[in-house]
Amino acid sequence: MSGEKLSSLESIEELQDRCHNLEREGKYDVAQTLKNEIEMKFQLRKAEKLEELKAKQENERIDLENNQLQEFNDFSSSWEKRFENHKANADEQIEKLVEKQKQEQADNLLRLENLIPQIFKKSSELLNMIQIKNGLLKMKEYGEAHKVQQRIDILTEIETKNWEVERKKKIAQKMLHSENKHEVDLNALKKRLNAVEDEMKKKRSLEMEKLLQKFQNMKKERQNLQIQEVYKLLHSNSS
Repeated sequence: MSGEKLSSLESIEELQDRCHNLEREGKYDVAQTLKNEIEMKFQLRKAEKLEELKAKQENERIDLENNQLQEFNDFSSSWEKRFENHKANADEQIEKLVEKQKQEQADNLLRLENLIPQIFKKSSELLNMIQIKNGLLKMKEYGEAHKVQQRIDILTEIETKNWEVERKKKIAQKMLHSENKHEVDLNALKKRLNAVEDEMKKKRSLEMEKLLQKFQNMKKERQNLQIQEVYKLLHSNSS
């Protein structure tokens, strides 16, 4: 039997050929021993291949997770940049509108200051007193004219102060009206910008949902493929 000594360096194919030869030669006991070695080598080879397959599959799993993590980070960075750009653009639009409104208010105030006269319109009472004074002067009634002039001065001062108050009130009312319009315009702009941001958030949410679903599908596909690979190896009779 020394001539039929089993060699650990021989391949399964070589051992199978030897086993067939021994079977033809009628050396069944040696053939059985060789058959047992072939089976042992076959199982060892299958175990080695299974370990190699598991290591390969683990590397594939890690690569897939790393790729998905990178894709998710790129997705997040991209959207973060888009939101930053939107905020910068929104802030710029708001700032420009505020500056424009400030200039409009300044121009409006200047226009009102020039439009609304500083000199008050004399009342009928004051005009009547001036006529009386002029009539007295024509008649050389200087004493009476002086008394009337004193009343004119008092009434002029009263009407001047009243007009100053009225003038400031008119300017303030018109400025307030303009300011309210500006506030409406500013709020409308902010509302439009917020609506754009809300739409961006909805779109990001939908895209993220699709991305995560894609990741899940890829994971399931990989798992199914790896299960098939293991099943094929375990049920394979080839060496």
